[in-house]
Amino acid sequence: MWILLDNLPEDLKPSEELIDEAREIDRFYIPTRYPNAHVAGPPYVYYMKRDAERAIEIASKIIKYCEDKIKEIESK
Repeated sequence: MWILLDNLPEDLKPSEELIDEAREIDRFYIPTRYPNAHVAGPPYVYYMKRDAERAIEIASKIIKYCEDKIKEIESK
């Protein structure tokens, strides 16, 4: 996710803070889906409810950013 945001043209690129948050949720992409992604145990041992809540919070920010940029472009 972060690489997509970071490679946007300068006039569309989000803040470094949002890009860093996108890096944070990228860590959940593969290891949470595969039971053998972690050497010592299944994913549910490593991820807690607060991790999911944080990921949803960040994803919501990214969606809002994208929606706002689309509206901005459409209004030109």
